[in-house]
Amino acid sequence: MGDGFMMGYMMGSIPWYWSMPFHPAFYFSRPYTHTNPDGSVGVYPPTFQWGTLIITLLVVGGIAFILFTWLRNRRRRVQGAFAGSDGSQWNEPPSDDSGSKSSFY
Repeated sequence: MGDGFMMGYMMGSIPWYWSMPFHPAFYFSRPYTHTNPDGSVGVYPPTFQWGTLIITLLVVGGIAFILFTWLRNRRRRVQGAFAGSDGSQWNEPPSDDSGSKSSFY
């Protein structure tokens, strides 16, 4: 019971950062307290919550995927804007084409 993790719950005051996903206490349930018939209180340690971990990983992974996709598409748009700045088109043959003609143009 002298453990700081349990004492915070027992005193009724826990720091705000314990409820954030970067702190390990976020992934544990609150300790279970049980009042015995003689008036003493039994405190049982918290359990690890796998569901909270999985949901947090899905949310953080989803945000990371959205940011990665947005940055990748942004880079492609910027590079695409400068790639065609000389006025040439993709399916247009070069202007100094004096050789044989290809059927792809």
